Amino acid sequence: MPCKPILLVLTNNHFDPTWRRCWDRRFTFQGKTYASYADLEEWYLLDNLELARKHREYKFEAESVVVVRKFLERHPARLAELQRLAAEGRFAVSGAGDNIVDVNMVQGESIVRNFLLGLLWVEEHLGLKTAMGVRNDGFGNSAQLPQILRGCEIDWVTGFSYSPLHGQYWRGLDGSTICHSTPTLLWLGGGCEKYPPCGRCLGAGCPACGGRGIEPALRCRLPDRIDEQRLRREGIGFVKLSPEENLPNPAIFDWVRRMRRKFDVRFAVESDLQPFVREKRARVDSPPAKELHPGVELNPNNSGCWVTRIRLKQTCRRQEHALFAAETLATLASLRGAAYPRDGLREVWRTLLFTLFHDAITATHVDPAYDELRDLQREIDAGTLAVRELALRTLAADERGALSVVNAFGLPASAVVTATVDAPKGAVTLLDPQGHPVPLLRSKSAGRGKLEIAFFARDVAALSTRTFAVRPGRAPAAPKALARPVIENARFRVIGDEHGLTAVHDKRLRRTIAQAAAHRPNELILERDEGSPWATLHPDRTREALSPKTRLISAECGDGWQRLTYGLDRTGRFLGNGHPLSFRTHVFLYEGSERVEFRTEVKWDSHNCRLRVAMPAPLRGRAVYGIPYGQLSRRSYAPSYHWAGANGDWPAIHWAGVESRGLSVALFDKGTPSYAVEQAAGSSVLLLSVLRSPAIPTYLHEPDYYSMTAFDGMRDAGDHCFERAS
Repeated sequence: MPCKPILLVLTNNHFDPTWRRCWDRRFTFQGKTYASYADLEEWYLLDNLELARKHREYKFEAESVVVVRKFLERHPARLAELQRLAAEGRFAVSGAGDNIVDVNMVQGESIVRNFLLGLLWVEEHLGLKTAMGVRNDGFGNSAQLPQILRGCEIDWVTGFSYSPLHGQYWRGLDGSTICHSTPTLLWLGGGCEKYPPCGRCLGAGCPACGGRGIEPALRCRLPDRIDEQRLRREGIGFVKLSPEENLPNPAIFDWVRRMRRKFDVRFAVESDLQPFVREKRARVDSPPAKELHPGVELNPNNSGCWVTRIRLKQTCRRQEHALFAAETLATLASLRGAAYPRDGLREVWRTLLFTLFHDAITATHVDPAYDELRDLQREIDAGTLAVRELALRTLAADERGALSVVNAFGLPASAVVTATVDAPKGAVTLLDPQGHPVPLLRSKSAGRGKLEIAFFARDVAALSTRTFAVRPGRAPAAPKALARPVIENARFRVIGDEHGLTAVHDKRLRRTIAQAAAHRPNELILERDEGSPWATLHPDRTREALSPKTRLISAECGDGWQRLTYGLDRTGRFLGNGHPLSFRTHVFLYEGSERVEFRTEVKWDSHNCRLRVAMPAPLRGRAVYGIPYGQLSRRSYAPSYHWAGANGDWPAIHWAGVESRGLSVALFDKGTPSYAVEQAAGSSVLLLSVLRSPAIPTYLHEPDYYSMTAFDGMRDAGDHCFERAS
């Protein structure tokens, strides 16, 4: 008698820990209370455990570690039950890492930590070694992801979306390759419905909804039909029950009984799929050329995510650097005998990784979720500060009137340092280790006998400390006005006029590196951008350069610094948009600095607009973008204007630039990761997007399920500040 074809049934909800709900807090809007994702995920695991107790053949998975860890915080006694099911091959956690983080806007080390912390948690708590990685719903995938995954002992990954893979293998920038094959997928779903608050109690919890506050009748949809001919032809296939919210459906067992009349139906987890991809995984390092994806990255898509709610991205970048530095300081302190704060660092990392989730840093969420994320970012700051201060007790000079500057990088560094010092007489003098005065760039009262000062620290050695002496002194002299809007130091000469910059000249190279053409250096540009948090949805992207309306405010210098300030104060119509727009943009040169620094402060209250900064360079060449752990040359592409489309920009980490024979020009950012490089005859212009104000909610509002309209914050109205350098 011939064997029946094998039909595998996987249950693994795709739960977004933040999106249309908060993560770990309920919120009330217009009298209705909305359950959190942690609530839904708790009920998902409780209901699955109940099904597993009643049916010994039943198997299920959780998509990421953050789901299971939160469940065990609420139900610690259930760990033994999950461990038993895992040992029996009836429960598993997919290889998403701690969660499914974005991998275009975060640094490589953060991506590594996400997989490392998640995979090790599964090994330590469930005794399982995860074989299959997942990237379900991630908005694009970096060219460095295959290398990172292989470094985490993952060579088999599924769930790529938006920029899909072709073939069975993907080779990244360094040549590392992963397999993304599975048995034939015959059905994927379970329902995209979102749970409305219970109609009787409006979400508060009542007997009708079992105290949960959601509509109890809504359950995972079951397959209505599968391609039976294909299953018979190939001999094996699987269906995946992966709804976004819908809880497990006990009717699955009736469906399985019916299907067993024709097929060998088995409940499955990832380990049950491994035998069917073993041969393809064995060829992962030398795959057939025709089965290899043609590109090194899975981008671009969802380009609005790189700009929407820009504070999230700026804060995440700052907090990544702060946490890296805190770890370095803690390590240096431990080498001097201090205890290493392992537990504290792990908790801060987990919180940071949550804010890097692919619906968190991307800003594809409602206002209550944003508020929760900002609260989490405050927790990250507090936790990082605690680690740093503990380390500095060992590393910093323990003497009155001493200010220690620690370089936590592996290379010498020069930068503007801001510190708060004791100043009972209202003014201080700063001396370097040789006793020479150090110019103060800024000095202002911080209250209670303290002063906030800024100074330029030059060439601090790698992984070392330089201690400055703080002595009573005089306040810095008032800035002096310059005769013309031209500033310079030993390296650069920056030339401006009444409406903005006209050129930046590099004295060492004897080359002009930025020059006014179609746009001016550091010019702000408004662009029409009708869209959602995810994407630009309309091809009308009319631009208005703001230099004609920009005015020179000041050209001035002080001890060790020079500055140009331009601004616009106007309530007018820009691109037909009647909302107010004002800004101040400052250009700084510091003695001893090897870069031109820019800071722009913007008052923003608009809709369906984008704000860019231009940096035109008098050269043509290849466009190069910083990416996690590397750089990548990219070409321009035709924009697409659908809900997950891309508008012509690329995501970048830290910088983007143009490289030609004998000269490269780059623009460096602090957490504004959306760039485009446009080229014309003999010149290129770097365009950095810093703000956008989408007004179309797309999947934030699906009234077929419920109406909750707290998402106006996606317009990013308010005061913003952007720093960059070239």
